[in-house]
Amino acid sequence: QRIAYYVLRHLTIPDGAFYSAEDADSEGVEGKFYVWTRTEIEQLLGDKAEPFGRAHDVTVAGNWEHGHNVLHVVETGAFATERAALFLAREKRIHPHRDEKILTAWNGLMISALARLGQPAPAERAARHLLRHHYRQDRLWRTATLPAMLDDYAFFANGLVDLHEANFDPAWLTRAAELAGQMLDLFFDAEQGGFYQTDGCDPSVIIRSKDNYDGAEPAGNTVATTLLLRLAEHTGEQRYRPAAEKTLACFAGHLRNAPHAMPAMLCALDWVTGRPRQVTITGQDGAGALLGVVRDTYAPNQTVKRGPVTGRATAQVCVEHTCELPIADPALLRARLRQLGD
Repeated sequence: QRIAYYVLRHLTIPDGAFYSAEDADSEGVEGKFYVWTRTEIEQLLGDKAEPFGRAHDVTVAGNWEHGHNVLHVVETGAFATERAALFLAREKRIHPHRDEKILTAWNGLMISALARLGQPAPAERAARHLLRHHYRQDRLWRTATLPAMLDDYAFFANGLVDLHEANFDPAWLTRAAELAGQMLDLFFDAEQGGFYQTDGCDPSVIIRSKDNYDGAEPAGNTVATTLLLRLAEHTGEQRYRPAAEKTLACFAGHLRNAPHAMPAMLCALDWVTGRPRQVTITGQDGAGALLGVVRDTYAPNQTVKRGPVTGRATAQVCVEHTCELPIADPALLRARLRQLGD
């Protein structure tokens, strides 16, 4: 939640999309904007500096370099007032440079994150910005001037599915399906399986590669595969699952020999070979609490759907399309989802 707050506060343009990044250094010194000396904290917090410092690993020698400390929580405690005081003091420092490129792929990842955090409103604003400014001539664009690559289609469409599962607006699912169709037409290798990173329209690109590494961000092939599996569950469209399975087959050797290189793709493999589940939220009164439980439970092979919105809220869990009795108690739902995850 705090990371989301930082992004919404400092990396968000007025109409909702997200800038790319912020530098690590300011005034030519790495981390200068964010680090603290013990003396600085004592001057700002007075007698509260000792418990705050103990809880955040602050020492005179510093936990980083040159006597500076990177604050991180090592003991729990209520320090909202102290953090606010440090934040106000830090705002007076010279801010690091901000990279104000707006990339469709990275915005798609942030839309997913916000939707899964239960913050669909800022996710919606970002999605609307991309559809207004990065979708034209019936094509998605990576920036306002560069054509989209696989990552842009896959990350953005997957973000729209997450947005649909957060607010159950069918329009987002429709747009995700449209983008997925274009993604298949432009990037999918129908013969060998897998997705090319580029659409083949630029003659200067001699080799069309297929990304196969989940690093700082997941591979385009990983997210594309997950997207197709999710859309197959939501829509019943027959085109999606075979393409996902063919992509998994394309990377089978890589997954077998270097599974650590594509951990997120292994989640897609688990979806196909394991026991995927669906959770349907029905009713209105208490639906937020049930949906909160679903969001808090890690389940990469799960889809969330909305049933009728009248009456008391319940959650019905279906495993491999075999449905259990509805659950109205959030605690019982949490226990059942955890049991399924074991």
